[in-house]
Amino acid sequence: MLRWLAAAGLLLLTLGAIAVVVFVVLAGDPVHKAAAQPKPGAFYAVPDKLPQGPPGTIIRSEALRRLPRGTKGWRILYISHGYDGNRVAVSGLVLVPATRRPKHHRKIVVFAHPATGIASQCGLSVLGGAAAQQVDGLRRFIHAGDAVVVPDYQGLGTPGPHPYLIGKVTARNTIDAVRAVHKIHAVHAGRRYAVFGEFEGAQAAIALAQLAPRYGSGLQLVGIAAAGPPISLASMFARSKGTPAGDVQAAYTLGAWSQVYDDTRLENVISDRGVESAIAIDKACVPHRSDLPRAVPAGVIDQMAYHHKHPTRTKAWSKLLKKNSLRPFVTDIPILITQGQDDELVVPEATEAYVRALCERADTVGYRLYPNTTNAEIGPASANFVSGWIAGRFAGRDPLNSCPS
Repeated sequence: MLRWLAAAGLLLLTLGAIAVVVFVVLAGDPVHKAAAQPKPGAFYAVPDKLPQGPPGTIIRSEALRRLPRGTKGWRILYISHGYDGNRVAVSGLVLVPATRRPKHHRKIVVFAHPATGIASQCGLSVLGGAAAQQVDGLRRFIHAGDAVVVPDYQGLGTPGPHPYLIGKVTARNTIDAVRAVHKIHAVHAGRRYAVFGEFEGAQAAIALAQLAPRYGSGLQLVGIAAAGPPISLASMFARSKGTPAGDVQAAYTLGAWSQVYDDTRLENVISDRGVESAIAIDKACVPHRSDLPRAVPAGVIDQMAYHHKHPTRTKAWSKLLKKNSLRPFVTDIPILITQGQDDELVVPEATEAYVRALCERADTVGYRLYPNTTNAEIGPASANFVSGWIAGRFAGRDPLNSCPS
């Protein structure tokens, strides 16, 4: 969802209040119900007892309709591991060229999508074939003959909670989605894969690069591209406070973590009136970039005020913000990070500092700064370059390296 905030930024700034009103309006105003996300149907019902099998085992699948010309695909429900370490069902999409079976195994591109909400109906795959419009770079990936998999992450599509901005969980869900692709024989998938993630998905991509040598055994990760990754969550909370994008991501994080972690309660950091707004987040979402401006009518204000201390200054929340922030790590997997110069959530200085620290440990780190680009825009803005970079990883060409030689 964060990528769509740019289109509504001017309107939201005139309201001067937290953008949680989006969800309140969507949930209660009949004028806007038509724009709301459809509810998950029977496909997303999780069996009382999950079938036996390793992560990536497909529980069910169904063909998609209304896909872009030259594309066919499936909605899938597969087994992964959740935030508590237990086996869970996760949903997603698989998209491939609508051509005959290729002579060679298809390469796999994972699109790790940005935030769409934290409620179960916010799963991108719930949109069916229409979700393909949200996959940046899809046309080029399909033209290259690749298979594209789009995981929803735990609690999106399937029953929640969704562990928003907990990268290790979404990373496992993403790796297991790659495994699931191999269960669809019509895809004819190979073992080589690359990841293109945006914001929440960018965090998942970077976490995946750390987990892949162990959790991704049997697969070959050739590179990860991260657009606008949230580096330090505490800094992001503090610096973006009062901005539309910052308030929405803060509300998402507080609402999700209060369900996932035992030692967190909304009441400890948010006023009573604000808690009502935060709870509304769990009931609605904005799946399309174009929906947000229409979903916030002028004059509707519902403020989510903090108590005396901001979450970054409370022991339990600050500990979790640090735990789920990104750290530099040792890796030989090529990494590409793209950053918007006008990013209101992740400031370029923070990303550049992270790239410098990562260069001291990683073999190859590419970095590109995009002028006049916000966090909401960096994914689409960098998609053409990223798709070419990924093609280069599959072809074995030398990747962009921004690290000092």
